[in-house]
Amino acid sequence: MAKVELHPLFEGLRGRFEGLVFRLAHNGKTSIYISPDMSRVKWSAAQIAQRERFAEASAYAKAAIADPQIRAIYERMSMERKNNKRPYDMALSDYSNGNNLLGDKFHWNVELWRAQKQSRRRKGR
Repeated sequence: MAKVELHPLFEGLRGRFEGLVFRLAHNGKTSIYISPDMSRVKWSAAQIAQRERFAEASAYAKAAIADPQIRAIYERMSMERKNNKRPYDMALSDYSNGNNLLGDKFHWNVELWRAQKQSRRRKGR
């Protein structure tokens, strides 16, 4: 694998440029990938359902990390398991396994999520 050392001027490089995607990993390293062409992909019903479940888990993880008490629980879990996972990753995994520490505080609106997704698509065209 090729390694690239960027000039300090470009340390914060992120985003998409000329078919390449620049991404900053949580370990602080910048990765460069070829941007995939997904314009002709037709998603199956199972794939759409999985994307919705993952979006719901992601929304939960963001809400859980924003709550100081629940964030402390996930920080402690990540330290105990020693997987070097971020608290966000622990919350995502926990919710995917059926645990909801936020209880009634967490509300997921799939219709709002779909509307936002459609609006993002229209802006990109």
